[in-house]
Amino acid sequence: MIKPTASLRDFSTEDMQSIRSGQPVRVWSSILDSWLWWVLNDKVADELLAKGAKVPIYRLSELEVVRGWKPERLREIHEWKVKFGLVIQPLQE
Repeated sequence: MIKPTASLRDFSTEDMQSIRSGQPVRVWSSILDSWLWWVLNDKVADELLAKGAKVPIYRLSELEVVRGWKPERLREIHEWKVKFGLVIQPLQE
């Protein structure tokens, strides 16, 4: 079941449990002014894409990378993600 959530402010522990169990969750980001899909991994993202979902799809690993970023930086990387279908990776040291 695909569950739309009103906004990130309404995002709950239940939503995170859904993601961790492999269920995609659709959320609204007022910072990005966009609906987003939050998913566990590439497998779930690929399943969504096969069903006709459009980007942006954010994997849990990507959300962990961007957590705490300033809104301006989030909007910039989101624009690139949407334009080029990028997957955000952690910096390699």
